[in-house]
Amino acid sequence: MHSQQLQNYQFNVLSADSPFPNDIIEKLELDEAKNGIVIGICKNKTTHPDGNFYAVLYNGQEPVSVIVMTPPHPAILCMLKKCDNHVMQFLVNAVTKEHNQLPGIIGSKEEVLEFTKQYSRLNNLSYNLGDELRIHQLEKVEIELSNNGKLVKAENKDISLLATWLEEFRKEATPNDPEMSLKTIESEVEKGNFFLWINQSDEIVSIAKKARPTKNTISVNYVYTPQHLRGQGYATAIVSHLSQHLLDQGYRYCVLYTDLANPTSNSIYKKIGYKPVGDVDKYIFT
Repeated sequence: MHSQQLQNYQFNVLSADSPFPNDIIEKLELDEAKNGIVIGICKNKTTHPDGNFYAVLYNGQEPVSVIVMTPPHPAILCMLKKCDNHVMQFLVNAVTKEHNQLPGIIGSKEEVLEFTKQYSRLNNLSYNLGDELRIHQLEKVEIELSNNGKLVKAENKDISLLATWLEEFRKEATPNDPEMSLKTIESEVEKGNFFLWINQSDEIVSIAKKARPTKNTISVNYVYTPQHLRGQGYATAIVSHLSQHLLDQGYRYCVLYTDLANPTSNSIYKKIGYKPVGDVDKYIFT
């Protein structure tokens, strides 16, 4: 670990082979819905050490912010406490000394915009707003579960279809993200993380994935129905059934992210019982 300091503030960069401090994970777990991605990355820190970046800004003994990056993905900024522009400037300077070419940054609206402005100015970069996302949390499925099909776990025989549909999803929903590798898809299928919705004609019509389990929450992502199969309730069916399945496993909440530019998906999830708990923005540096 090495650090930079300004008065009471200290920016600590964690070494690749050291575990992430448990006390900070506990702080992040006070808001699992908003911090779930960071919690998942930090808990698995030592299993993916090469090239990743983990740092914590402290005010004395109190953590103020956490920033993590798993290339080629954008960095994630998680603010545990409010800070003024003077402290944000120190944070930006400290990050720049470690990485002056971040691919992008994700975080809560106000804080991430201020970081983006200062970081781009300091490093002579331009920036674009990539995505405006809303975090939703579900405690109870509020609709009657569909009986027009069934939820099943994906198997090895489904990997080719998953690869095709996931790339279609990426191009449509997250074009700035890298393609999911076949190795990753195979690993996630082996772990039982991908699910399929099978209609009454025994056809696969929609996919979804569980991800990032924390103490009380688990996420649902990669919800995708091909265009020619949309409008028949398949997304609602797979998300509602998968959410209920995860609640039945003992999780208190399910969490998912939606693109604010897609009113259809936002209305689907609201109907199921997902409620907004926060907004995050993704900026891309060029």
